[in-house]
Amino acid sequence: MHFIGQQWWLLLLAFPFMFLGGLTDFIFPDFIGRVINATKEGNYEMVDEILLYWVACMFASAICGAIRDVLMGVTSQRLGTQVRQRLFQAIIKKDIAFFDENRIGDILSRIGSDTQVVQDGLTSAVAMFLKNLFVCIGMVIIMFTYSVRLTFFSMLMLTPSLFSNRVLMAIFAKYNMLYQKAKAEMGAIANENFGNIRVVKAFANEINAVKTFEVISQKVYKTGETKGYYWACLCSS
Repeated sequence: MHFIGQQWWLLLLAFPFMFLGGLTDFIFPDFIGRVINATKEGNYEMVDEILLYWVACMFASAICGAIRDVLMGVTSQRLGTQVRQRLFQAIIKKDIAFFDENRIGDILSRIGSDTQVVQDGLTSAVAMFLKNLFVCIGMVIIMFTYSVRLTFFSMLMLTPSLFSNRVLMAIFAKYNMLYQKAKAEMGAIANENFGNIRVVKAFANEINAVKTFEVISQKVYKTGETKGYYWACLCSS
């Protein structure tokens, strides 16, 4: 939250463009209905007028989306830079014992891959959450205008899905952590062998090094495959 607070003005500036970009999702079905009704009535001049407004809304939506992505991209890069710098400062101040207990490959993975995950979580994930939240709120409001009883029934039907999504999200987060850990271990092994390549060559240990790397690589593959299954279940639920 400290890093997000430093970029609050960029997020605040992106907020209206995020809202306007999501607002067009509700306008397009209305345009489709108007075009169908005008076509049935044979009023083709009205059809041309509706299509003109439709194109204008699509153009405005594209501009709002582009501005939103630029602002969120700049915010993401600034947050990523701050997180990496803060992490590097914390690591470089550690005692020698810390570097004896932790492999350099693991530390490099934390600075590279893990900070990227944090960066995406603080920006892209938040942006998608807010956009989907606007869409859900808008859908509920529109449904209430048509039928209050049907809206409550639909929300009741979605309740089990909310609980299942919570469980699947927890499992996905667990496997995502295991996936990052396995990748860090794979990078550490590669760094260890390449960094001591003279020793590896001197003892003709290339075959063992390849086998060790293949085992860790398969572990990364299996973990990523399982993570993908849970992500597919989460998206389809």
